[in-house]
Amino acid sequence: MLELFKRLLISPLLLAELLILSLIVNILALASPLFVMQVLGRYITSGVDSTLMTLVFGVIIASVFEFIFRNIRHRVARNFDVLNFDFENQTLEKLHTTKTSYFSVRPPFNTDNIIGHLGTLRQTYSAANMIIFIDLPFVAIFVIAIFFLNTVLGVICLLIILLPLILNDMMYPFIKSAFYKILPVQIKKNDSLRSITSRFDTIRFFRLSKLIIKIWESSVNSMMTLKEKLDARKHLVSSLMQSLGVVMTIAIIGYGATLAVENILTVSALIGANILAARALSPVIKFSSLKEQFDQANFALKEIKSIYQFPSESEKATISIENCLGNIVISDLVFQYPQTKNPIFVGLNVQFDPGEIAVITGKNGSGKTTVIKNFVTLLDPLRGSIQVDGVDVSQLSIEWWRDHISYLPQEPEFIGSTLRDNIFGYQNAELDNDRMNFVIDSSDLADFIQSHPDGLEMVITQQANELSFGIKKRIALARALVNDAQIIFFDEPTESLDAKGCERIYKTIQELKNDNKTIIISTGDPNIINMSSVNIDMNKKPNPEILKKNNV
Repeated sequence: MLELFKRLLISPLLLAELLILSLIVNILALASPLFVMQVLGRYITSGVDSTLMTLVFGVIIASVFEFIFRNIRHRVARNFDVLNFDFENQTLEKLHTTKTSYFSVRPPFNTDNIIGHLGTLRQTYSAANMIIFIDLPFVAIFVIAIFFLNTVLGVICLLIILLPLILNDMMYPFIKSAFYKILPVQIKKNDSLRSITSRFDTIRFFRLSKLIIKIWESSVNSMMTLKEKLDARKHLVSSLMQSLGVVMTIAIIGYGATLAVENILTVSALIGANILAARALSPVIKFSSLKEQFDQANFALKEIKSIYQFPSESEKATISIENCLGNIVISDLVFQYPQTKNPIFVGLNVQFDPGEIAVITGKNGSGKTTVIKNFVTLLDPLRGSIQVDGVDVSQLSIEWWRDHISYLPQEPEFIGSTLRDNIFGYQNAELDNDRMNFVIDSSDLADFIQSHPDGLEMVITQQANELSFGIKKRIALARALVNDAQIIFFDEPTESLDAKGCERIYKTIQELKNDNKTIIISTGDPNIINMSSVNIDMNKKPNPEILKKNNV
């Protein structure tokens, strides 16, 4: 609820317009009960047709204006929708500028949850819901009108109007409890479905189908039981809310009839009071039904705002190096993952020179990829420094650094777009055909591209499940070569490649060396190791051993 107030107060002028329009709409809404009262009180007793025509014409005019002002009000309220889109843009910008090292060391979060939370906020703080909230204080117009007709009827109406709020507060904790019991079961059920559709080869060939189906059936059975309780509680609240309209009619008509018999209240005033009471009760019931939605929105807002606590990439580092040579000096580098007992490595001291191939070797899990990620600043070391041409990388502009290194990750990742976008990205318009052909040939992608009818315009899904790992690796290599950087970081470049692909990688590495590039490769490939002059052996713990060879 507090968030709703904040959003409305962001633009006092829009809020003032909404309040004025709501006042006009609710005053015009008095036309209908007044029309009924006047017809019963004046026309039926006199039978003058001109009176009826005047009343009918007047209520039609009022209804038309009410319709017009309702639509104008909704259009004004829609101006607040921009806040939802601004918030989504801010969230995207925050995720985009969060330190890459933070994503590598924090527990993973579900992207689907973020999308769902943003959707919840968009639906909750919609124009329609804001109008329901704005309408609430104008219930007083109808209550005051009833007080003018009869004070006791006004009190009765006021007391019954409070009942939806009271009943909702009493019943909602039970609904909330049932809802939060369903959530983990729903997640488990969704995971089972996702496994069946995205990991079908693993499930079928390793005899996991029965296990997945068992988990699914267990989740469905639990869901049915919990959902039955939740639906029953929701239906109970809904039925109670609907019954309040009947209660209101019984109370108003029942007591009003005694007043009419005693000639304290006219029949026309009694019927008018009943219509006014119904109009007063309706916005309160609508508002009460939003409590669950507002509660979910508060939870979603809390989850989204936790993202804003993520550390951002530094914008203070602005240094760029003119004519970068690629001399790299690593001094006393130490890295340890949070909440682990032992560091991955300590006291790493090594120098990389242009025209030199350095390799990082070791068994699986020894930390080869971790070292590469420290070098490219995807991870932050506990201490030590990485200097490029005498400048610490922490002082270099992030944009400059990423534009001047070529990085091939061990596990390629893609965006849901064309192959062209995934390889060339924003540089697509800046590259000539010669450079594009060089990149494609150097990564051995030419045959793959020519074999597809759409060529570079073929669409790749975000998971790229339609591609073999070898093709994914080639695409990632092509992407790494696009910017013709001086410093090269490859992580297992020949992993899962066939003999032809490996030969192309060896040739590319040799060409990069001949171009006097600084080349650092994490690998277990003996052919690449034999090409190197520096070997960082990660099997030696905790201090990696530096092996150097001459005349390579």
